[in-house]
Amino acid sequence: MGTWRVTTKGRTLAVEAADQWEAFDALRDQPLEAFGLVVEATQRMSPEDTYAVRTPKLLARWGRLDDAREVIALVVAAGGPDTSAADLCDTEEGRG
Repeated sequence: MGTWRVTTKGRTLAVEAADQWEAFDALRDQPLEAFGLVVEATQRMSPEDTYAVRTPKLLARWGRLDDAREVIALVVAAGGPDTSAADLCDTEEGRG
């Protein structure tokens, strides 16, 4: 266990977690509006180790597929890449 800083959309949350995935999970129930495009987790004792993940990947991991697709659609509409294949790959939809 250690203290992690989880950052998204300009806000930072300090959480106790065993690893970056558990730290990311602290945001699981946050509304979609609370997320930026990327979420970062940095362990307090190792600030040089920052883990970043695209928000749709996290949302899909948590089973929030509609939210994940919404973020991907917003990125595509703004001229960004369609990350559906990578972000939804661990879901039934991504394997289909």
